[in-house]
Amino acid sequence: MSTLQDIASKLLATKKYTDKASAILNLIADNKISMSDLNNTLAEIKTKRITDLKDQLINVAIDYINICLEDNVLTQTEMQDFRMLKHFFKIQEGDFIRCHKEQEIKHILIAQLHNIQSDNIVDKTEALMKVDLQEMFGLSYDQFLKIENEVSKESIKNGANPFDLDTFIKK
Repeated sequence: MSTLQDIASKLLATKKYTDKASAILNLIADNKISMSDLNNTLAEIKTKRITDLKDQLINVAIDYINICLEDNVLTQTEMQDFRMLKHFFKIQEGDFIRCHKEQEIKHILIAQLHNIQSDNIVDKTEALMKVDLQEMFGLSYDQFLKIENEVSKESIKNGANPFDLDTFIKK
């Protein structure tokens, strides 16, 4: 399990971001996540508000999610750190969709839902992970359910009992 700072450092080492997004990510890597540090950095990079970098920071957030989910487990610490990241980046509910990240979201969710349903049973821990995944991307219940239904219908075709999948299948 990595910390927010560790993952920020890993992203800086392995991904290519704009200079402005990198400057913000460096704050996190250096554990300088106060409003005064952020405001100083925004002034240095000649940016009025962090929300002016929303598209770039949404990409950072998706990369962060992918690192957290490499092991197909989402710990409470990772979830707390992600909430802090979203707060720091001022990412609001619906921003992933507004920034046209539907395909990236769908790809991540389908992979995780396949993993969750791989044994044809969704236990309590996995059900809670689904809630966290929905929250991470700021999806409504219906938005999440639409993606989940794709995976669930496939699981049912392969012999899963729908009552064991912790979902509501829409026709």
